[in-house]
Amino acid sequence: KQELKKCGVNVIIEENSVRVCPDALHTPTQNIFGHNDHRIVMAMAILLTKTGGTIDGAEAVKKSYPNFFDNLRSLGVEVNTYGMDK
Repeated sequence: KQELKKCGVNVIIEENSVRVCPDALHTPTQNIFGHNDHRIVMAMAILLTKTGGTIDGAEAVKKSYPNFFDNLRSLGVEVNTYGMDK
């Protein structure tokens, strides 16, 4: 929820549901935090293809999909993995 909010997405969590309410998507003014969770990193990376931005802890994708960013590049997405070990 907190990472989506950085991009202009409002998330409402209720007892038995989650509502995602995008407003005006924008480039986050703070880095996205990956929370050491490969699923968050991959989902946010896809969103950032629209908004731009930086993910701290993006190396978490190595847990399940080590070629994730290479595959994004193969789709024509500009990806900078500066600082990530190969």
